[in-house]
Amino acid sequence: MSKNNVSIHLRDRIVKINGSSIKFSELNRSSDDELLDKVSCFQTEVQLNEMLDDFRHKMPSLGTIKNTVHKITLTRPDSEVKIASKPYQVPLGHLDGLNKIIKELLEMKVIRPSNSPICSPAFVVPKKNKQLRLVVDYRKLNSLTKPDRHPIPNLQEQLMSLRGFSVFSQLDLNSGYHQILIAEEDVHKTSFVIPHGQFEYLKMPFGLSNAPRTFQRAMNRLLGHLRFVRVYLDDILIMAENDEIHLSNIKSVLDILQENGISINFAKSTFFKKEVDYLGMKIDAEGIRPITEKLLKYENFKSPRTSRQLQQQLGFINWFRPFIRNLSDQVAGLYDILKKGNKRSGCINWSEKHTAIVKNIFCQIGKQQKLYYPDPNRPFSLYTDASDIGLGSVLMQDEKPIGFFSRKLSETQIRYTVSEKEALAIIESLKYFRNIILCSHITIFTDHSNLQFLTSSKLQRVQRWKILMDEFDVDIRYLQATKNKAADFLSRNFRIKTKSNHNDKKDYIREQIRYYHEFLIHPGSNRLYDTIKNIVPNITRKEIESFTHNCLSCQLNKRSINKYGRLIGNISHYRPWNVVAIDIIGPLSNEGEKAVYILHMMDMASRFSITRKMKRPTEKEACMILENEWLWAFPIPEKLISDNGKQFVGKRFENLLTFYKIKHQRCLPYNPRGNAILERAHSTILNGL
Repeated sequence: MSKNNVSIHLRDRIVKINGSSIKFSELNRSSDDELLDKVSCFQTEVQLNEMLDDFRHKMPSLGTIKNTVHKITLTRPDSEVKIASKPYQVPLGHLDGLNKIIKELLEMKVIRPSNSPICSPAFVVPKKNKQLRLVVDYRKLNSLTKPDRHPIPNLQEQLMSLRGFSVFSQLDLNSGYHQILIAEEDVHKTSFVIPHGQFEYLKMPFGLSNAPRTFQRAMNRLLGHLRFVRVYLDDILIMAENDEIHLSNIKSVLDILQENGISINFAKSTFFKKEVDYLGMKIDAEGIRPITEKLLKYENFKSPRTSRQLQQQLGFINWFRPFIRNLSDQVAGLYDILKKGNKRSGCINWSEKHTAIVKNIFCQIGKQQKLYYPDPNRPFSLYTDASDIGLGSVLMQDEKPIGFFSRKLSETQIRYTVSEKEALAIIESLKYFRNIILCSHITIFTDHSNLQFLTSSKLQRVQRWKILMDEFDVDIRYLQATKNKAADFLSRNFRIKTKSNHNDKKDYIREQIRYYHEFLIHPGSNRLYDTIKNIVPNITRKEIESFTHNCLSCQLNKRSINKYGRLIGNISHYRPWNVVAIDIIGPLSNEGEKAVYILHMMDMASRFSITRKMKRPTEKEACMILENEWLWAFPIPEKLISDNGKQFVGKRFENLLTFYKIKHQRCLPYNPRGNAILERAHSTILNGL
C-alpha cells in the first residue's frame, strides 16, 4: 500500500489513495477485516483508473496497428477488372447524415478523394441509436478476390475453454477495422461512389471478403500467446482467477496494444466483472447462457411469407442450438416448408401450426439453463437418443449439462433400423463433442438394448462406426426408459417400452429382415438368406421364408412365372472383369412425371452390376457413365456386350472402347436374348421398382 501512497484512518473510516479519499460510513458495524477488503477493492479501482488514463493520454482516438496491412489480391490483372458501378440513390432524409460521415472519415484520414476506374456503390443504413452507418457493396470486388485461408476462431471452442476464471474484462477496439492500413498498391481497389463524389479507403473498411481474417491474424500475432486472453475479431476478453492477477493481466494487454498503436473504445469496454456479455452469451465463473432479454419478444418476429424470411428466422433459432434439447426434431416441420415452397416466387405455406412451433422454441430459449464449463480431467456422461426423424444427446459432467446436440436424419438414414439409428446417435454425438471428451472417459447411456447386437454386425458402415468409437474411452450402459433420468434432457417424441431379451432378439431380427428385404428391392427368400446370413446373427431360413411369403408388395407386384425360356449364346464366363454387358432400361415414368432412363452395367462372371440414372438417354451420357463409374473404378474388360441401341453404335462410343482397347460385341438386331443375362437382371430391377 505504501507504494501507492495509501493512508487508512480507522477511527474516521476514511481511506486516502494517491490523493483520492473514500468514506465507509455504511460499515459502522463492520470488522476491520471487512474494511480492509473494501479498501483493497478501492485500491484496485484507483490503480485501474490510473492505468486507463495513462493509456488515453498516450494513444490517439483512432490508432494504426503497426506491421499490419491489408492486401487485396485479385484473380486477374487490374486492366481486366471491369467494376464501375453507378451510385445508389440516397433518401433525402439520409443525405445530411451521409455528408457528416464522409467529412469525419476525411478528417480522420480513413478515406481520400479518388478517381479510380474500379469503384463500388455505397449506401447508408440506420444503427440502433438512429445514427447512420456507411456500407459499401463490394460483392463484385469480392468475387474477384483470392480468398485468405487464415482461420477464424470457433465460437463454441472459445466459450468452452473459460473454466477456472472468475473475473472478466472486455475490451472493444475503437473502429477496429479502421486501425489497419490498406496496402498502397491496393487503395484504388477500395474506391466507392456516392451521389456527390468518389472516394477510396486508406484504412480497411467493412465489407471486404478477407478483412475479418486480416484482423484476426493481427490479433493472434499480438495476443494469441496469452493464456488469459480470448480474441474474436475486435472483441477482446481478459480473464483471471482473482482481482490482483486480473489487474496485472489488464496491464499486460494494454501495454501490448499501446506498443502496437491500437486504440480502445472505453465507453463500450467493461472491467472487473463477475459476468460479462461476450459473443452473444453471458459468461461467468461457472458457465455460459444465451443473452435473451432483448431478443425473445415474439411480437418482434413476423410470420415469414417467403423462403428467405424463414431461412433468416431459422438462422436466428439455430444460434441457440447448443442450449435447446432435440432442436432438430422441433424444427423439422419448418424445414419441410422450405422443400415444399414455390421455388419461383419463394412463397411458403405458413400456418398456425408453424407459428405454435416457433413460439414454443422461443419459450424454451427464454427458459434455458446454463451450460457449464467442462473439466477434461473428470469423466463425462453422454445420454443419447434417436427418433424417427432426428438424433439428440446431452453431455453432462457431475450431473450438470455441458452441451446439447441434435440434428435431422437424412433421407437415407431415416430408413435405418431402430438399432442403427440409436448407434448413429452415439457416433454423431461423439463426433460433435470430440474436442471436449477425446482425452476423458465417457459413459454412454442409451435406452435401446439392441445395441449389443451391433458388436457382431458385419455391415460396412457399422464397421466404420466401430473404428471411430475405438478412438474414445467409452463405456456403454443400457437404461430402461422408465429409469432413464436423461429423458428430461432428451425430450423424445416417442418411448421404447422395456422388453425381455427374448422379445428384443425377435424384434431385432424382424427389423433386420424387413430392412434388407426393402433395401435389396424385395428379393426371394433364398437370395435374401444367402445375402444376410453372415450379417444378421442367429437368423434362420424359416424366419426369412415366413416374412417374404407374407410380403404384400411382393404378392401384388411380382410376376408369377415359374419357368423361364432357354438362354442362348455363351453364358459361362469364368474370369471376373473380363466381359461386361451394358444396356439401358427405360423409359420409366409415373403419370404426369418426366421419363427416367437407367444405364445398367454387369460383370458377366460374378454378376456384379451397377445401375446409374441418366440425365438424358444420349451417347455422350452413356460414355460418361461407363468411363466414370466402371472403367475408372474397376479393371478394364477385354470385351463389352451391348445391343444395337443408338447410344452404343455411335462414333463417340466406339472411340471410347478403342481408346481402352476393348472389343465390342453387338447382339443380333431385335433379338434381346443375345444379352439374356443382363435382360433377366432388368426384370428383377423392374419388379423391385
